Amino acid sequence: MNTLEQALLPDPTPEDANPAVRSGLVLVLAPHAARAQMLPLAARLALLGPLLVIDGGNRFNAYQVALHIRRQSAAHFKEALERIRAARAFTPYQMLALLEATLPLVESAPPNPAPILALDLLDTFYDESLPQAERRRLLVMCLAHLRRLSATAAVARANPPNAPREAI
Repeated sequence: MNTLEQALLPDPTPEDANPAVRSGLVLVLAPHAARAQMLPLAARLALLGPLLVIDGGNRFNAYQVALHIRRQSAAHFKEALERIRAARAFTPYQMLALLEATLPLVESAPPNPAPILALDLLDTFYDESLPQAERRRLLVMCLAHLRRLSATAAVARANPPNAPREAI
């Protein structure tokens, strides 16, 4: 189990226990949202229960996640795939709307709400057609939603480590 999985996945439990994903916010700064680790992690989370993926970089590869699920547990392949909900945002306004729509779902969920993978969140904020002040305002609002979400659900936010600060 890698460090990212240790941060999100539950401690080993007896087989009859229902594992719960830890709540909180995990920030991953790695090239291209650490795809090499995020996709197998998405597969493991989907095998445990519902999973929400918010993709800001249009890089979430559901086919690769399906391959990881099949490798990890062919017996539960279909059920795990059906538990994954993916949403893509292409603008800062769409990212904000996705996060706003997610908050009530998480707050009204049972004691163990679905973990959230927010991939390449900052990519949506590189839109130079929007004034920098507007992009910053929207980013602050998105980060506030992520903080609120992380109080209830596990949230992993992944962005490249060399994201240009002046773009946002």
